[in-house]
Amino acid sequence: YKMENVKIHDEFMDVDTNKKLEEFFSNVEWKYGYKSVNSIWKDTHPHWSKYFYMSDIKSNDSQNLDIGTPIHSVVFSDECIQLLYDKIKTVLPENARLIRCYANGHTCGVDANIHYDDIRENTITFIFYPMSEWNVDWGGETIFWDRQNREIVKSVFPKSNRLLEFPSCLWHGARPISRYCNKLRITLMFKFIIL
Repeated sequence: YKMENVKIHDEFMDVDTNKKLEEFFSNVEWKYGYKSVNSIWKDTHPHWSKYFYMSDIKSNDSQNLDIGTPIHSVVFSDECIQLLYDKIKTVLPENARLIRCYANGHTCGVDANIHYDDIRENTITFIFYPMSEWNVDWGGETIFWDRQNREIVKSVFPKSNRLLEFPSCLWHGARPISRYCNKLRITLMFKFIIL
């Protein structure tokens, strides 16, 4: 996969819905302890997370790869998440299935590893940034890593109301948050498989 498969959709939601998403995430009850499984490192460190949807259909192979739930049969209990999901569905084919939806929270000192979300090439990750503001001096960019050439090949700023789309098999990660930042870096993920 080349970097052309990484797409940025700015001002993705209307202003009112984006404001509702910002407010929603300022009141989320986070859980600490989730770790990225498919990391370059054997030992990864936990971060804050909040799960909104996990499909219950799993395959039996050693990767425990999920084959997802048909996109039109998924309903979220939170209205603003549902509105965002409905808009994302419009850029997906009918045979897409949702694997999971969750948010991650990172602060200064809670670092993330370079990882991939899924080994399969027919999987897509969407990351939405619901923070109202983010300063360039705060760090926290989403970076893409070319493992073969050992290079960072793309860096995406966590801008408000930005949706990032990429193949889930790409190596990526969040850059550390600067000690100058006293905010929570929030990312909301939707992961799909195209059958």
